Amino acid sequence: MQLPLKGIIPPLVTPLAARDQLDAAGFENLIEHVLRGGCSGLFVLGSTGEAPALSYALRLEVIRRFWPKQRPWEGRSRMRAWVWFMAARV
Repeated sequence: MQLPLKGIIPPLVTPLAARDQLDAAGFENLIEHVLRGGCSGLFVLGSTGEAPALSYALRLEVIRRFWPKQRPWEGRSRMRAWVWFMAARV
């Protein structure tokens, strides 16, 4: 099934608590804030240029926290989700 692209789909920055530590609460608050603002989707780990500087483990944690926010178990995903995941090592 192909879903049309429409609406606002901004790239998100990844809030950090330390050099290689996700600010999990800040990240989840950011996702909710942007969705409440009317965006129809979100794009993580891409377009802001930060992904190559984040460790593989941190990028994986971002995806694991982000993906369930779609809530597909509610019958219909509440947002479109894009993830840019590259294997580059820093």
